[in-house]
Amino acid sequence: MRIFVLLLLLLYPASAEIIEVYPNPFKEEEEYVKIFCHGNCIFTDFEKEIKFGRGVHYLAKNATAFKDKFGFYPDADGISLSNNGELIALIEENSTEYFNWVWRYLDEGVVYYKENGKWDFRYEGWSSFKPVEDEVSGKLILCPCDYKLKGEGVVYSYTIYDAESFEGDFTFAVDANPVGGIPLNVKILEENNEVYYLKSKIYKNFHAKFAVVGDKVVITTENWKWDKRGVVVEFSSKKISKTLKDVFYNDLKYSSKPKSFKNYVKVERGNGKSFDFSGKVTLYVMPENNPVFDFIRNAKKRLYLVAPNIDFEYFNGTPLLDEILNASKRGVDVKILVSYGDLEFLENQGVEVEKLENPKIHGKYLISEDSVLITSANLNKYGLKLNREIALKIEDKKLADKLAEEFLRDFKKGFDEREYIYLLLSSIGFFVAVLIFLKRQQS
Repeated sequence: MRIFVLLLLLLYPASAEIIEVYPNPFKEEEEYVKIFCHGNCIFTDFEKEIKFGRGVHYLAKNATAFKDKFGFYPDADGISLSNNGELIALIEENSTEYFNWVWRYLDEGVVYYKENGKWDFRYEGWSSFKPVEDEVSGKLILCPCDYKLKGEGVVYSYTIYDAESFEGDFTFAVDANPVGGIPLNVKILEENNEVYYLKSKIYKNFHAKFAVVGDKVVITTENWKWDKRGVVVEFSSKKISKTLKDVFYNDLKYSSKPKSFKNYVKVERGNGKSFDFSGKVTLYVMPENNPVFDFIRNAKKRLYLVAPNIDFEYFNGTPLLDEILNASKRGVDVKILVSYGDLEFLENQGVEVEKLENPKIHGKYLISEDSVLITSANLNKYGLKLNREIALKIEDKKLADKLAEEFLRDFKKGFDEREYIYLLLSSIGFFVAVLIFLKRQQS
């Protein structure tokens, strides 16, 4: 078998690869390039050339700075990369690979890397929490609802509107600069609790929403404000509670001083519906692990998607739009429910879109034939790539079916309201026409 593999490599030699490029680090001397050569190869930035043999090699700007940062010396140093993009190349006997980051996402601290033959990026310093699975029983609450958390633990949220949602002793972590400013509701929490405000260059927002009380896990799509269509999930899991606490305390290193507070926000509540579930759940810590695209890709019969709005703009192509359209093309029943935005163009591609105005949507969740994916992430380039977010996949067909029933009620409600307006306008038009006809008869 080994001889056969060697013959294939000789007959069909693989191309050399540029694996990572770090052109604009937080500390200038730490920039580097990582390459892999299958045989003898030459790296060039078209000002100088460096020769290498087979294997993985690191090229750095400064060998000592690289050693201090990563714990080992690079294979070569002396390179200098432009922050805003330049052409580099890796030349091997039968191939040349080029790379230029000029049209990519440019920012300090961004590492470009190749995965499955495609270029992507990450920030240096992003955490590396891997997905965590467990078999659990719990409940899902569909909001509007009236929710209160009791006990002692930690709460992580983009911001918090309902200070009365907590009864006990909690430590809070919130974003230091949420859209619209920090509500005075958060300031109230400082009277009896520790509150940390998070800000960082490597996460655009700290947008995850969860709480941990002992082994109890609470994951929600809401900023502790319960008057919109959203989701709260409760269950117990030692593994997942540990991971979420690790995320919480890891992110406290980004604590900073808050900016000014805005006015107090009045909180309203509603009567929620509760559904029990039992099955495998998987926790994803984003942005390093994003399950949204795979969830859409794996849907076979139905894909129901709920979000306030969807923005398909991305950094390299339109992957969210592509996955939704591909699902529709392979025969999946795709329906999207939003509260605002112009997505009617999808209807020409076999995707049904409706708007739900009452209650308005704040939650983000997807339903397939046998699973539910709940996430704090807005379906845009920030939520899917740049923010600290979390997602939870629940594999329970009964829950998926129940949530799908609620989705279809909301979907039909949006349709009925639109149809009602159409009928009302038609009736007014008919009434006006009758009046004109009668007036002409009298004259």
